[in-house]
Amino acid sequence: MGNGGFSLRSRRLIDALQDADIRETQPEDHVICLDYHDLLVARHGIRFAPVDVASRFAFELTPPKGSTFGFHGFFNFHLAMPDAELQAWLAGAERSVLLSMPGRRLLKNLIRAGRHESARRILDVRASGNFKQRLDTFKLRCRLALRRLR
Repeated sequence: MGNGGFSLRSRRLIDALQDADIRETQPEDHVICLDYHDLLVARHGIRFAPVDVASRFAFELTPPKGSTFGFHGFFNFHLAMPDAELQAWLAGAERSVLLSMPGRRLLKNLIRAGRHESARRILDVRASGNFKQRLDTFKLRCRLALRRLR
């Protein structure tokens, strides 16, 4: 299923991942669920939740169809935090976090969700980044302005 950052793992899986034939370790969700899935099932008796069950537990990049227990990735904070709480988190976030690709993803999610005040906080930080980030920030500010006109 993926979503290694927010997952339940059995002791059996933890032990099975020490198998000498498992050489790759990153990205861990891809390695566990795809690359070594068959080995883990056949050699170690690991069972994986069906996709419909796993998608009700948590999500990361694919938006959920219903409620879930949790999620992975701070770029999904807009789905779990009201504006005041999110703005407080943004005010305390390290600059490098807001300049990162997940920071950009959160920014785009906020723009799409119409949460302009929180989006502006990230835009302000990104406007002081490197040239590519400043150019991208200009583009995203234009996108935000166009959305506000609609």
